[in-house]
Amino acid sequence: MTSAIKITVGYHSFLLPDTHTDYDFPAYINKHIDLIWRYIENNDKIEELSSNPFSKGRTAALVKAKFLSSELKAFKLKTGIIGYPFDMKDISLYITSQNITIKLCTEFKRNGTLVNSLP
Repeated sequence: MTSAIKITVGYHSFLLPDTHTDYDFPAYINKHIDLIWRYIENNDKIEELSSNPFSKGRTAALVKAKFLSSELKAFKLKTGIIGYPFDMKDISLYITSQNITIKLCTEFKRNGTLVNSLP
């Protein structure tokens, strides 16, 4: 990978690598945006509840995370999305260490609205 699109959903940023281009951008992302938001929010909840590993809320969130992850499996394979919670990579470090050029920065709002800017 030499370039990528950086997308932001909520407070999380991700990379869409140039090695995965067999989908319509941004339509394919928008098609999954609600599921992506729910996945991110659920993983944020797990992180918040981690201080009490026996919490009923944490167990339910872990079960939900597994379900949401399976729902996003095809999305992850098609886009090659990089960044937490999809994988454990810190995208800022990854961009620097892999010398990746950011071609576009896009923020996806919950309602599907896009905010574009140059890198």
